[in-house]
Amino acid sequence: IRNAGEAMTPEQIDHVILVGGSSYIPLVRKSLAEVFGEAKLVTTVDPLRSVAFGAALLAAKLVANPECSMVTPEVTEVHYGTQTQGDKFEVIIPRGTTIPTPEPLTRCFRVSVHGLRRIGLPIYAGHDQVASRNELLATLWLELPENLPAGTPVEISFGLDRDGILEFRASLSDGSGTAIVTYLGRGASRDRWERKVDRLLRLKHALRSQVTVETEQRWQGLYARAIQALSGNDLHAAEGCAAEMEELLQYVRRSQG
Repeated sequence: IRNAGEAMTPEQIDHVILVGGSSYIPLVRKSLAEVFGEAKLVTTVDPLRSVAFGAALLAAKLVANPECSMVTPEVTEVHYGTQTQGDKFEVIIPRGTTIPTPEPLTRCFRVSVHGLRRIGLPIYAGHDQVASRNELLATLWLELPENLPAGTPVEISFGLDRDGILEFRASLSDGSGTAIVTYLGRGASRDRWERKVDRLLRLKHALRSQVTVETEQRWQGLYARAIQALSGNDLHAAEGCAAEMEELLQYVRRSQG
């Protein structure tokens, strides 16, 4: 009722049918009576049999009669979204969205630095405006083509299937329609090296004016090998490349005093 805002009030509800085991608890009934009034509580329906009837109706919808109009469509109970600058929670699939989603919901993101080969988007579920206070479901990784300039728009479409599982696809929205490989995080170790390689690229980008042509070529070779290793899930090779990349950045800093 609170989520419905001004669209619904307790006074507009005529009957409250108590179903499920929790409706046997006296405190539950007392609390409901305080909100709706004792006269509106319907206790003539067997609380446990009603659950079985509901399961039967859902089974009819999923198997015998997919268009069964007696079953109310499921909706999301939380927002789904990602983390943006400042740890803000950007909602992509709002609470109350029908499952499965009638059509994908699309957002546009931009490549932050030149030559970025991956974008990692943490996917959260919850209600808090601070992203990290919500439940982290997974990290969505996007494998980008080589040599994309900073600011290149990337369009990502999100959806939920009938089981509430995230679906997604991505493409460059620069007119080329280039499809982008997307996947959810493949384990804590993999995600850690994904993030480290991304962080090293950002550090190198900050030192770009101080990098010689020879160092740039060496860096690009290491970066390409790291991306290839991550794509093949060779974390040992990715770790070695990241260590060399970090050492190279330290050398650049030292050489510049």
